[in-house]
This record gives sequence, structure tokens and C-alpha cells, in this order.
Amino acid sequence: MTGIGNMNRVEDGKFLILYDGVCGLCDASVRFFIKNDTKDRLRFAPLQGDLARDIVARQGGDPDDLATVYLVANAGQPEERAWKRGPAALKILLICGGFWRVLTPFSILPDSLLNAGYRIVARVRYLIAGRKELCELPTAVNRHRFLDTPAHESDGGPPAGVEIEK
Repeated sequence: MTGIGNMNRVEDGKFLILYDGVCGLCDASVRFFIKNDTKDRLRFAPLQGDLARDIVARQGGDPDDLATVYLVANAGQPEERAWKRGPAALKILLICGGFWRVLTPFSILPDSLLNAGYRIVARVRYLIAGRKELCELPTAVNRHRFLDTPAHESDGGPPAGVEIEK
């Protein structure tokens, strides 16, 4: 599987997070996950990209639903599996490990309860942290974690109007 622009694939043993690329809260969450993913097991792709849209459709979801986060294991493989909403968010934190293992007991909660909490936050996510016009580009240090990111112009710089965080 390849991403648009950076031509990466999801390596074996890695998980792919599909997120709303223009949501400020989602962007902050991605930054949080990167900081806490000390074993470099997480990869990211915005729901607005072709890669995410293909995976969501393959998993029976609505590719136009930007209010749902997905966690995908074995992306593009016959044994591909996806979690969405609350169960995905919980599993992502558990993958981060460390302190977040304290949330392990929440794994016994029914998906409906986890999803109820997730939906409350999803409904107000733009009010909490705003909405961006464009998906942010990753830093050079973290670029390997992102799939389906906008291709850079031929001079190696970002597309017009997009700044890269330093």
C-alpha cells in the first residue's frame, strides 16, 4: 500500500490512524499520539485523502464521515482489521503504552458506551479547537509516520500557502 505524495507503505507491526485532517482537536491528538508513541508503531493518514477513503469504504464505512477516527491493523492486507470511534481511541492510547495502560480496564466496556462518549466529543470538536483550511504537513522528523500527505512541489518545498512546522 502506498500513500499519495510520500509513497510510504504501512510497515508490518504498525497501525494506521485515519483522522480528520482539518480538525484542530484531531491535529492536537495526532501530535499527542506521536509524542507518546515511544515505539514508533503509529502511522497517520487524513480522512480527506484517497488512501483513507479507500480503507473506510473497504471497511463498510462512509468515506464522507469526517467525525469518525479509525485505527487500522494490517492495512491493505487480507487480514486488515479496523476499529472506529471510541474503541479506536482507547486502543490507540493502549498502543502508546506507558501511563496509558491504566486505561486497560475500560476495554471491557461495551462499544456502545465508548462510542457514546466519543460522539459527544466529535460533535463539538470544531468548537473546542477550531477547523483548519488545509491538512498540516508533518515535520521532517515525523514525515515517515504520515501517508497520503500532499506531495511537495518540485523544488522540495511545501505546496503554496502551506507552512511546515519547524
